[in-house]
Amino acid sequence: MSQGTVGNLESGQRVEPSAKTLRGLARALGVNVDWLADETGPKYLPGHPRNKRSASRAAYDVNMISPSDATQLKAMGDSMVHPTGARSIPEGGEVIIDPDVEPKHSEIVLVRQRKGDDPVLRVYWLDGLKPWLRAWNEPTYPRIEMTKETEVLGVAIEVIPVRHSLRP
Repeated sequence: MSQGTVGNLESGQRVEPSAKTLRGLARALGVNVDWLADETGPKYLPGHPRNKRSASRAAYDVNMISPSDATQLKAMGDSMVHPTGARSIPEGGEVIIDPDVEPKHSEIVLVRQRKGDDPVLRVYWLDGLKPWLRAWNEPTYPRIEMTKETEVLGVAIEVIPVRHSLRP
């Protein structure tokens, strides 16, 4: 694929790429061609490092958009929208969760407050040695004290902003 073709797609001069162009872009990016064309199906191809394993299938603030073995989530709602816009995860933004990473102060985590609860995205916050969960959108979503029942399902290792489709 030529540099001119890529430039035309990026600038919006070409909004209807051919099937051959879409396949080439998808292969180069390591993503599913259906996802690239119209955001259907899993984003990443089998074997891609981001397709690791599932943090959870349930969702409240979070809605799984990939196959059951993936850790890619789509944010729902406004709990993770920061008032200043910094570090925000707007509705529709995607988050890659790694269940093997231990949370550190101010990192975004996927948590379940109690067994059977739906998982939510929150910020892991240390006040002294005491861990709390907070939403970026405070005070709409108040801080929650972590208890022995709180389960951290994973840490966000990447936040992908809302993506606009190539098709109008």
